[in-house]
Amino acid sequence: MSDWTALFEAHRPRLLAIARRVLGSDACAEDAVQDAWLKVSSTDVGSVDNVGGFLTTVVSRTALDALRKRRVRARDVVEERRAADTAEGDLLLADSLAPALVMVLETL
Repeated sequence: MSDWTALFEAHRPRLLAIARRVLGSDACAEDAVQDAWLKVSSTDVGSVDNVGGFLTTVVSRTALDALRKRRVRARDVVEERRAADTAEGDLLLADSLAPALVMVLETL
């Protein structure tokens, strides 16, 4: 067990609580804490003066990044739906106008 493993596990409940408050979901919080572990495990534990503060910062930033990505994805989905609605509306309008145009052409 490395030095980081014991330190991280000691702070894990608090880190999960922070991520849960930011992301609003237990599953997303677990993912954020796991991502933070991957980032932290590659650093030198001796170079960190305040382990709790460092871990809090890493988890907070990881959770905020996940939240930003979620918002961008949601915005992209909304834009795709609007584009689909516009295309579908254009098709419905064309279908409804086709008989009227045929009638006008026949009378000419």
